[in-house]
Amino acid sequence: FSATTDQYARLVRLVRERQIGGAILWRGDVYESALRLNNLQTLSTIPLLVSADLERGVPMRVRRGTPFPDAMAIGATRNPQYAYEVGRAIAREARALGVHQNYAPVADVNTNPVNPVINTRAFGSDPGLVEGMVDAFIRGTQSAGVLATAKHFPGHGDTGTDSHLDLPMVAQNRERLDSVELGPFRAAVSAGVRSVMIGHLLVPGLDPTRSVPSSLSPAIVTGVLQREFGFNGLIVTDAMDMRGVTRDYSPGMSSVMAVKAGVDIVLMPPDEESAFAAMTAAARTGEITQERLNQSVRKILQAKWDLGLDTLRATDPDEIARVVGNREHWNLARTVARASMTLVKNERNTVPFEARQARRITSIVLTDTDNGLMEVSRPGTMSIVEQPGAYFNALVRQRSVRLETHRLSPGSNAIEVDAALARIRKADLLVLPVFVKVRTSSGTVEMPPGLQPFLKKAADLSVPTIVVLFGNPYLAGPLSWADAV
Repeated sequence: FSATTDQYARLVRLVRERQIGGAILWRGDVYESALRLNNLQTLSTIPLLVSADLERGVPMRVRRGTPFPDAMAIGATRNPQYAYEVGRAIAREARALGVHQNYAPVADVNTNPVNPVINTRAFGSDPGLVEGMVDAFIRGTQSAGVLATAKHFPGHGDTGTDSHLDLPMVAQNRERLDSVELGPFRAAVSAGVRSVMIGHLLVPGLDPTRSVPSSLSPAIVTGVLQREFGFNGLIVTDAMDMRGVTRDYSPGMSSVMAVKAGVDIVLMPPDEESAFAAMTAAARTGEITQERLNQSVRKILQAKWDLGLDTLRATDPDEIARVVGNREHWNLARTVARASMTLVKNERNTVPFEARQARRITSIVLTDTDNGLMEVSRPGTMSIVEQPGAYFNALVRQRSVRLETHRLSPGSNAIEVDAALARIRKADLLVLPVFVKVRTSSGTVEMPPGLQPFLKKAADLSVPTIVVLFGNPYLAGPLSWADAV
């Protein structure tokens, strides 16, 4: 839910009239969200299981809190202890807010470099690395009293399609799936993960019928995850409002099929009333048996009991002030970010360049937003908006008094591009800070087409160049003409 009046009123009605078992936190302010969650808990006969997608921290969904680097940055440190500590810190902030289940870690192995939806959300492309990081993140999360959720079973890393937009296919055979995709999920089960999220994927190597998404497939949910892997924890679908499901199934049909497949929690059906009606009808006719329903209800109630929700449902606002966004967590985020920095190439020893070197340096900041602004988090404050590269250029200026700066976005006109190229021609060193992030539902991880002609012309000038990628390491390939990345 979002803490807006209309959405919250709808949720109150669902709690009172439909007696739903849980809610997912989507956006709002930390304190406002906590107060609304406390109120919902008082309205519910049975404690609500509150979940959230906090892969990189509380600020993913609410204002305030500690923003942590993406999973791929943690993977780049090659240090599982960081994954443990980040998982624990996020869980502490989540629990202080009133969230009991984090839809993290991403256990996908991102073997497809143009994957438009997983990419930097994964710990990496090496199965062994991902397994170790997943294990550590889960243990850290659950040590702080929050249920970890390994996702997106059976593996969303080798797709070129975003399941928010369509139904992807993972075309690998069973042998390959066992050696790559499934390994991190086995590691998650071995680590004692309390929940697993099923992705919306066609995986013929596991379900040869090729007829239904993995989230609706008994062969995958019950056959592979529960029987083969021996997993007996909570099983939750990915959001049911995604095109990977809605393209071919109605809200009622998909909800019934998911439960019949072995799912315990149907997440975010696009029409709750249709889902309730279909589930009720299926239960009355015996299409979904009483024993099947009891199996899921027992698991959900056991999770709530294990979380201590029978004795303490509400969160303490004073705990929010003490835990959410505290100095310890900010220091951890900085430490991990610094440890994640990776020098991909460094021809002609272009970096580091000596302080106060009498060179003419031009910094051309590249951004994927035409308004030239981005959200930035600072310790102890809510997110603020500033120009991309402003802080970075200030640091570069400390090393060179002869620094000229320019900004380009996909909407920059020919005059702006020519002005930037003119500055590069006069420079002894070109620095390209690239603030082009991977955005869910964009369908791509590539450089925006509007910036590509400029980059081709800049490469042809043969000025020594340093590229600094902020958030999208997959651009290192297209920018490999630079001397240092």
